[in-house]
Amino acid sequence: MRRQGFAQSMSLAPAEPGRREARSEAILSEGRTIMILATTTVENVDQFLHVFGTKGADKRALHGSKGSTVFRDPTEANRVWALFDWDEDGWAKFVSDPDVPPILKEAGHLGKPEAALLLASYEA
Repeated sequence: MRRQGFAQSMSLAPAEPGRREARSEAILSEGRTIMILATTTVENVDQFLHVFGTKGADKRALHGSKGSTVFRDPTEANRVWALFDWDEDGWAKFVSDPDVPPILKEAGHLGKPEAALLLASYEA
């Protein structure tokens, strides 16, 4: 099964074998899962995980997130990466929600979370 990705305002070159053009509307119409990968730096990873898993999870769920997986960067001890089962619209609503900045502050974010741009997805 081929999986597709999405890209914000990005047009990919013609598809190579095993790669498909990234279009969020195509994914949504096919009912496929959309993932978002985001990164941020934090003051204290344990504090971040506590807030991320409680208040943050509740707020993300209100905006349609179906779950997340968190990774610690192997080269920066205070950088975390989160892979979300979430669509682009829900992410946009979450980051513009006025209740989110106090949650980010409590979690110890040192800056705004940044979503990575998905370039392509492959079968294997």
